[in-house]
Amino acid sequence: MTTELIITNVFRLADGVTVIACAGASSIGSIEGRIATLVADGAERQRLVLAGERRMLNQAREGERAIETRDDLLITQEEAQSRSFKLVLA
Repeated sequence: MTTELIITNVFRLADGVTVIACAGASSIGSIEGRIATLVADGAERQRLVLAGERRMLNQAREGERAIETRDDLLITQEEAQSRSFKLVLA
């Protein structure tokens, strides 16, 4: 079973971690070490290894997630905010 998350924002931290803010799943289980696929317009754009999950300080709605990766994410913050990208977890 796959889980699709809509990317809503990205944050690149000084320590090399990228935090991907996502919406769309209330429960995704353990994600550390899982492979995720970045999808745009139905086409695979990149594969990422997920490093973990952070608590969101302003998490107001169920289903919001802050997922970490150490991989170089190939989308800009503006692209992420357009909500046209998905993160697909297998």
